[in-house]
Amino acid sequence: MTKLTENLPKESMTTIRAGYTLDVDNKQRKVKTNDSNVLFSQQEIDLISANASSVQTVFKNNPGLDKELYFLPRGFSVWLDMLDGTEESKQIAGMTIYGLDFKLNSTNYGPENVQCLIQTNEVLDVEFHTSQEDEPNGIKISTDKRGHILFNPNLPAPKNAEDPILQYRPVIYARFTEEENFSYTKKGKVILLLGCRILIMPYGKLSGTSIAL
Repeated sequence: MTKLTENLPKESMTTIRAGYTLDVDNKQRKVKTNDSNVLFSQQEIDLISANASSVQTVFKNNPGLDKELYFLPRGFSVWLDMLDGTEESKQIAGMTIYGLDFKLNSTNYGPENVQCLIQTNEVLDVEFHTSQEDEPNGIKISTDKRGHILFNPNLPAPKNAEDPILQYRPVIYARFTEEENFSYTKKGKVILLLGCRILIMPYGKLSGTSIAL
């Protein structure tokens, strides 16, 4: 999240100090704070009003903390490769690919922890693999050049930028969506991102204008 906020224009952030309130009338699109250091633009008022319930909850639950409000501009779109080598990132990435029951080093397979992911634009070739005695001892599966087969718990690891498996690598994606927001606490203050929708999605689904963090 720090990388995300660092890529926002400085003027997009407003701090309301601890102990000060923020009142929102989303029907009338009116916003009022008793922090005299703060003055909102009409675009900022619209974003606060669109997320009134979440904003009011943040202020009600954190009266003793500073609140940093970030207002995402329309068209804002960034992404971050979520596979950073940690076990936590591998676990989340595996869940996005194989299902919500995925666990590293687990063989407890099911509908939400599938054994294999196959992606192809052509007819899938499936053949029996036979032993020297001509007895079936396995199944051979192959795809077209642009397709791929991924076995649990392997994760997409592209060899280069042209490797088609790169399209399925999970990334964290943040984009402007007016009635969406995201908040968290960091170093004794609340960070509130207004107009922000955060998703985990395949690299190949990113918009062409998204900025890599």
